[in-house]
Amino acid sequence: MSIVMPCYNSENFIARTIKSVIYQTYTNWELIVVDDVSTDKTFQIVSEFANIDSRIKLFRLSEKGFTHGARNYATNKAQGDFIAFLDSDDLWLKNKLQDQMKFMLKTNCPMTISNNYMMDFGGEIFKKPYINPKVTTYNSLMCKKSAIHFSSVIYSVKQLGKHYFQAKEPEDYMFCLELLKIVPQALNVNEILTVYRISNPLSNSGRKLSYAMKTWKLYRSMKGVSFMRACWSFVNYAIRGFLRYRPYQHKDYINDLSFLTLS
Repeated sequence: MSIVMPCYNSENFIARTIKSVIYQTYTNWELIVVDDVSTDKTFQIVSEFANIDSRIKLFRLSEKGFTHGARNYATNKAQGDFIAFLDSDDLWLKNKLQDQMKFMLKTNCPMTISNNYMMDFGGEIFKKPYINPKVTTYNSLMCKKSAIHFSSVIYSVKQLGKHYFQAKEPEDYMFCLELLKIVPQALNVNEILTVYRISNPLSNSGRKLSYAMKTWKLYRSMKGVSFMRACWSFVNYAIRGFLRYRPYQHKDYINDLSFLTLS
């Protein structure tokens, strides 16, 4: 199992994220961390973990590669039969790899995701989890009936080979769409295994607009997607996106976080 983690100026989050890997009940993994020329203490923090645990492999890009470049670099280095993704500010529950791997081997499904908790920028975890459909297809993802939070994704290298990211943003969304052109569906393990960090919904309207425009441009650039199909997908994206994150504007947090096993 190879875990791909790009990072850039993640000093406030990455130690906790790496601990969520170290304390996994499944232990046969390698964590490939690629630092995208951070200017803070990110590289130093990861180095300390790598010096203690040989399963953690740290690389640093010589020039800015952005998220897609860092993920592609890590993918080239990956040696596992499966590749999982974990962003440097997200978290995994301790049974994430064990349960998802068991599910993949049982179903022979080459691409799986999970349900997840949502976490605000300050690290508080909301009580209301996000539950994905049991099955995600290319069409359902295009219309955002499913929301694949990327730190939940695992795919089989043996079945699909290695896949790489395009420079087009949003690159993780594009990556999942491209995989779902190859496989008929991604199955949901139907467990909460990931904690996904979201920004303050009241403070990043400009960022949301920018992301929306990139998503629109992505739809228009995709081969075989007509203008009407792009419009339909974008309307669904906008409406479902608004409704999906609306519950997390209320500060209803989990008080007992012992289930994370981070210390």
